[in-house]
Amino acid sequence: MRRGFAKLNLGQGLRLGVAAGHASLWRSSRWRAPAWTLLGEAEYAPDDSLNGDFSALGQALAQLLDRLLPAGKYAGWPLSVVLDDGLARLWQVDAPQGAARLADIEAAAALRFQSLYGDAPGLWHSSSAWDARAPFFCAVPRALLAQLTRVAAARKLALIFITPQFARHWNRWHGALKPGAWFGQLQENALTLGVLHDGRLRAVRA
Repeated sequence: MRRGFAKLNLGQGLRLGVAAGHASLWRSSRWRAPAWTLLGEAEYAPDDSLNGDFSALGQALAQLLDRLLPAGKYAGWPLSVVLDDGLARLWQVDAPQGAARLADIEAAAALRFQSLYGDAPGLWHSSSAWDARAPFFCAVPRALLAQLTRVAAARKLALIFITPQFARHWNRWHGALKPGAWFGQLQENALTLGVLHDGRLRAVRA
């Protein structure tokens, strides 16, 4: 038997929840109860806007992980990050008439993003749930992604995804929604609504 085999942690992982001013770290397990264990929490002073550098968050996360994850013990563990919807931008865009390329959709999404939020698209990283009839986009500040990536890499954690809370819950529950239903999620003072039509997400409002 090779050395280190016992260190494999099948079915286990780490989940980092991040909101404005607050972060929490959880350990998950598929095979052992409890499924979720809170390891610790941290507070930080949030930036005045989502165009900040998120350095306070990065420092708080570094201190939190240093305190909770002994050096080397969790190296290689999968880390997923779920963001409060207030740290992301969510929007729907109609495909331009005659659009034949993905670049056409992305250009329309960038224009829609700027008209809705007034932020420079270059400061944000966007991704899409692709459906030519109703593309759904989300965007996260590049500075926030940089802090999360740096903290994970410094502790040799395998960063598997970063997603807003709404997108995470929508992917899990939308199949159970009845035709014409609305999907709502309330976080602190933010309410995000998704409108379902013909089995597809047709509109998002936050």
